[in-house]
Amino acid sequence: MLQKKSNSHQQSNGVNNNYEMKFKLQRSLNCIKTFFLNEKTNYLMIIALALIILNSGCTSTYYPNTINTPDFSERGELVIGAYGGSSGFNPQIAYSVTDNIGVMANAAFLNDSDSETKDYHNYRFYEGGIGYYTTFLNYGRASVFSGYGHGSNEIYTDMVYDQINNVYYSETRIVDFSRFFIQPSFGVSKGFFETNFALRAAFISSTHSYVFSSKNYDVFFEPVFTAKAGFDVIKFYLQFGYTFSATYYDNIVPERNIISFGIQAKIDTK
Repeated sequence: MLQKKSNSHQQSNGVNNNYEMKFKLQRSLNCIKTFFLNEKTNYLMIIALALIILNSGCTSTYYPNTINTPDFSERGELVIGAYGGSSGFNPQIAYSVTDNIGVMANAAFLNDSDSETKDYHNYRFYEGGIGYYTTFLNYGRASVFSGYGHGSNEIYTDMVYDQINNVYYSETRIVDFSRFFIQPSFGVSKGFFETNFALRAAFISSTHSYVFSSKNYDVFFEPVFTAKAGFDVIKFYLQFGYTFSATYYDNIVPERNIISFGIQAKIDTK
């Protein structure tokens, strides 16, 4: 008799869990629909896109990717983001393993070309990190993450002028680099709106196909401000900042402006 009651109780819990998952999924889909039909959201996306177009160029060899700011509050939170910006397309994911430990993985892909010439560059970057996070004063969020990544940038220039020989020639440069980072951040999360300030210290070692040197080293400080607005599960994401050089001479030329916008989802997996 007790066994039958136990089985019936487990089946009831299973039905309730399935119903709850379907309810959360339907709510998320409704949030997405409402979000994209919102007139204010469209204005913000147009402004961010215009800033990226004005910011674009082919002179940089290092493009700081979107800084991952999951703003965890407890164990079991899965944060997934997709952003576009000055470093191209940036997919990101983060997960709070415990009530204080989180992990993240980030990537950046940027292909840029000149329609009037054959110039182009092909940028790729991947990294992973682990960190500590905590909450304070109900709405406060604080964290410090650290991690390591690797990237490359292939740059082709069709018309390079040689002043000595008075000729033009084509040139392909390949930059491979590794980056270690430390990233403290502080923010406020309250329902439909979140803000965050983060400072990433990036320590980069690079090799250049056009420089006769085994390794080159650079240090950059990358402060950014992030704003998120939307719903419990889905939020519009906007981030902007700047890249400061900590060394006198840049061996790897950075994109100074950090601009990105997109969508971030936070899912409670418990």
